[in-house]
Amino acid sequence: LDLSESTVEPLGLKALAYGLRASSSLRYLSLRANPICNVNSYARGQYKVEGVKALAEAVKTHNTLEHLNLGMTQLCGQNALSQGLYNATGLLYLADALKFSSCLKQLDLSDNNILGEGELVAKSLPTGTGGPNSTHSNRGGSDANHGHVTDAAHEQARGRGRPIVQEIMRQGGYRL
Repeated sequence: LDLSESTVEPLGLKALAYGLRASSSLRYLSLRANPICNVNSYARGQYKVEGVKALAEAVKTHNTLEHLNLGMTQLCGQNALSQGLYNATGLLYLADALKFSSCLKQLDLSDNNILGEGELVAKSLPTGTGGPNSTHSNRGGSDANHGHVTDAAHEQARGRGRPIVQEIMRQGGYRL
């Protein structure tokens, strides 16, 4: 299902997540270039995480979704020009969900302005998976940590400026 550039905002994402839970055959979902956190490509809007949180909950239990594209969604509240307030809460919800997803093989977070440690993640990925601001990853083996990302971690993500993306990806069971 390709919903790229369809103006899916948090409320619409919550509805989509509800439908995703009922789906037993969806293998590909692209939400590329949608303001899923209520922040548009001009960095306008107040960051809202409820849609991403609902999507993360749906991904946890979905048993056929293999590819999820969240590229260029201002997932961390900033646009490609680093405008806007940085907030990694949505990324943490996704990392927590990925620990439980048994079938998701590919996650594209490219063009979300995940900086700092995120650049190291991008450099460690196989050729052709994204540019220098990409965290497009392939799921590794079965050595995933099955704990939860705590509320304290979510609070820390809001206040620390830039998430430690390597840690988040490892928590999600991805090899770096």
